[in-house]
Amino acid sequence: MKYCPNCGTGVENMQYCSNCGTHLQSEYPDNYQPKSKLNTLLLCLFAGGFGAHRFYVGKTGTGILMLLFTVPFIAIYSVAEGLKVFGMGLSKYGGILVMISTIVMIIFLAWPLIDLIRIITDNFTDSNGYKLSKTTGV
Repeated sequence: MKYCPNCGTGVENMQYCSNCGTHLQSEYPDNYQPKSKLNTLLLCLFAGGFGAHRFYVGKTGTGILMLLFTVPFIAIYSVAEGLKVFGMGLSKYGGILVMISTIVMIIFLAWPLIDLIRIITDNFTDSNGYKLSKTTGV
């Protein structure tokens, strides 16, 4: 015998509790492990620029896209800044490259910020379209 999680009334093969009207069906299919909201939030917060949270929820395509845009521009910016530190200077085109890479990095670091807001407001889904679980999961 199953019981309603809201009022405790015995329910058997019902979609709604006959006593209080609570919806009894799970929002996830059987044998489905929903992704944890907390894990996704922490990954987005600390490694969001690299798309770690998107890999975690199974959105590998956009995770790879984030990596492809973030890593090379961080490398270009770092090399250019390193050359300035060691007094080697930059040519006219080197300065333009640093400026472009900075603009692109700012744009692509806004993406994880938007994802972070969507995770906090429960609007972020996994690759199957299911909402993240509020309980600790995989």
